[in-house]
Amino acid sequence: MFARLRDLLAPLSGVGYRVDLFLQILGRLHHVVRRRSMVADQLYVGGIKVLHVVVLVGFSIGMVVSLQTGLELTRFGQQDQIGTLVALSMAREMGPFITAIILAAAVGSGVAAELGRSPLAGGASLGVHESQSRLWEILVGRSRSFWAHYYPLLRDRFPEQLADIDVDRFYAAANTVCPSLIRVEADEVTYNLHIILRFDLEKDLLEQRLTVADLPEAWNAGMESNLGVVPGNDADGVLQDIHWSMGAIGYFPTYTLGTLMSAQIFERARADIAGLEGQIGGGQFGELLYWLQDNIYRHGRKFTASELLERIGCDALSAGPWLEYVRSKYGVIRTLGS
Repeated sequence: MFARLRDLLAPLSGVGYRVDLFLQILGRLHHVVRRRSMVADQLYVGGIKVLHVVVLVGFSIGMVVSLQTGLELTRFGQQDQIGTLVALSMAREMGPFITAIILAAAVGSGVAAELGRSPLAGGASLGVHESQSRLWEILVGRSRSFWAHYYPLLRDRFPEQLADIDVDRFYAAANTVCPSLIRVEADEVTYNLHIILRFDLEKDLLEQRLTVADLPEAWNAGMESNLGVVPGNDADGVLQDIHWSMGAIGYFPTYTLGTLMSAQIFERARADIAGLEGQIGGGQFGELLYWLQDNIYRHGRKFTASELLERIGCDALSAGPWLEYVRSKYGVIRTLGS
């Protein structure tokens, strides 16, 4: 009896969540109406322009999941669950991966159509690719303007945890500068010190001033010299990256090259786009994306990195704009903590 009752009530188990989600959507419809032109632009850029990529990836992943699980489910007489399994895995588990594909495609789809299927369709360099990662993730995603818009939404989701934390305090915490052992967890100020260490060690290895056997000791000494911290084991030290094990010698400097280029490119974009900071503060990124597509992405590898910088009015590659950006940003953050 109780089992039967449980089966009858099972479909109602998620009603509360669905109603709450529906009401939240209704409560935010006025944002869509007010920014309908921007919403339409983003639907076009993030939807229609990359639809072919999403369909191809979704079809490929769905086919692999079906093949790998179909035989096993058939053994237990559950072959009718294959469709449900594929749908759930694609929507729930593969959602973040598909999102990453869409964002990557937003750059790739910006390459001019006439360069398609030619050697010029790729990016200018790994440094230019990295410049876009750093521009969006750091210069936009960790900016005060960005969080002025998105922090209220975050606090709505975590009202208890963030009740006593205002946007300035959160912004300062998100940009804390502290030497760390792991490169991918490093703040933007100390990040390049990790790259310098790896580049110095690569040069010593290639010029036979250092042997592989002595690499862990040299790594630890370099970490102490550059960052003032020493790893307790090689997993947190010399073995933390995959680059050397897969033969990607000389790859690390592209991260710092990209960091420097990102500051120069963003400085130029701010000069060309009136009110860019205000747009970011309003959660509007379309004009910045269009500017990047027109000035960077569409050219593929038609120009070298230096030529791209020159074409948009930047000086030759220089650390100056990045250093000025860091001094300005963290000078303000220092006052927030006082």
